[in-house]
Amino acid sequence: MADSVASPAFDSQLQVNHIEQVNVRGQESWGRWLLGHRAEVLFDAPDNQLIALNFELSLPYENQWVELRFNGTPLFRGLNRSTTAGVVQSRLLVHLRRGQNKLEVLTNRSNRDGLGAPFAKNDGSDISVAVHRLTFQPVQMQEPGLYGPQPSSFIGPRYSSAGPRGLEALFDRSGPLTVEYRLLRRFEHQGFLFDLDGTPVYRLSAEAPGNLLVGHFTVEAAKLEHSKLHVLSVRSQPVPPATMPFLTTTQDNHDVQFYVQQLKLTDTTSRLETNLLIVGAVGVLLILGLWWMLLRPQRS
Repeated sequence: MADSVASPAFDSQLQVNHIEQVNVRGQESWGRWLLGHRAEVLFDAPDNQLIALNFELSLPYENQWVELRFNGTPLFRGLNRSTTAGVVQSRLLVHLRRGQNKLEVLTNRSNRDGLGAPFAKNDGSDISVAVHRLTFQPVQMQEPGLYGPQPSSFIGPRYSSAGPRGLEALFDRSGPLTVEYRLLRRFEHQGFLFDLDGTPVYRLSAEAPGNLLVGHFTVEAAKLEHSKLHVLSVRSQPVPPATMPFLTTTQDNHDVQFYVQQLKLTDTTSRLETNLLIVGAVGVLLILGLWWMLLRPQRS
């Protein structure tokens, strides 16, 4: 596996080459500094592939934001509201394309940009974002959890916070599958879309009652190719700009759109068998109860 200190780091299995770094200061024992308001990592990939990007970044300024873009597409945005340095971290699914790929890291503050007092006045460099971890590696099916969580100052550990791109789950089953979900709205009349490998497979109406939406749906086996990794994603439908979040979430980060408590995939056949067993057990108990009532001794 890639060294957790060297940043950026590429797993040897990816076989990338022609790596170029723009506005990235030299390696230090703890990690690296990015310079200015934009830094880039460019590299060539031998073919199209799905990989994982894991990162941990430190923002030294209050109200400093950082945004990650890959091949021009925004992937992640985090904000430091603390008066001291704040850490943002996540893991993302990234689609490499054959040929050159580019990761951009954008921010609004740096040490020598003249927008305020430098946070490191004795450092002559225009340092902006501290990189503790930035690794590109093959996806690991044995690693549970969702990809794409946003930093959240509101929700507890039982939930994952989703940004505009939503959250993604990775699996390699051939189906049919049952998707079980528990989603918590941040806005009233908020609808949701579920995609499988980029194709819509299920929609939750904005008119569905309640703030915590719980349910399940089935993905047909025909939609799942054998011997292939699949990506299931859930994202919010567009919310009108003037829509205010629920009062309980107004203090959360602006980029958080909704919360996921559960996004679980199970074999439909196994689920059906389990339901039949439950129904059968209940039926047996009812029969035994009726038999006991009919045959118990009657009092005179």
